[in-house]
Order: sequence, then C-alpha cells, then structure tokens
Amino acid sequence: MVWRKVQHFQFYGFLSLCLLASSAARSDELAAIVEDLSPGVNDIGLFEYLSPGAEVNLAAEDWLKLGYLHSCIQ
Repeated sequence: MVWRKVQHFQFYGFLSLCLLASSAARSDELAAIVEDLSPGVNDIGLFEYLSPGAEVNLAAEDWLKLGYLHSCIQ
C-alpha cells in the first residue's frame, strides 16, 4: 500500500516537472513577424520576430501589420 502511494507521488512529480519544462520552452517560442509598419515606429524593425507577450508602443497615428506564424492570420 505504501509503495503505491510512492508510485503515485513519483508519477505526479514527474508529470509536474514535464509541464514546467514545456511551459519554459514555449516562452522562447516565436509567435509573429512584423510585415509592415508606419515610418514613425522606431522601437521595432521590419521583419522582426516577436515572442508571445511582446509589447510595442505606438503613437496614435502609427500602425503595425503582424503576420502570426502558426495561423496565417494578419
């Protein structure tokens, strides 16, 4: 009976470790590419890759066109 509890603990510990490792790997993943932007944007360049959670500050008249890598949506 005790051995079964140890096996469950080991299994759930291993599963938790795998989930943490996969979430860390996904944070470095690329999500979008800058396809076009207004001339006044200096924070980012044309054809620069963006990872999830990246922030770009735009003025009211500035615009940015992104291409999402995994869905072909612009």
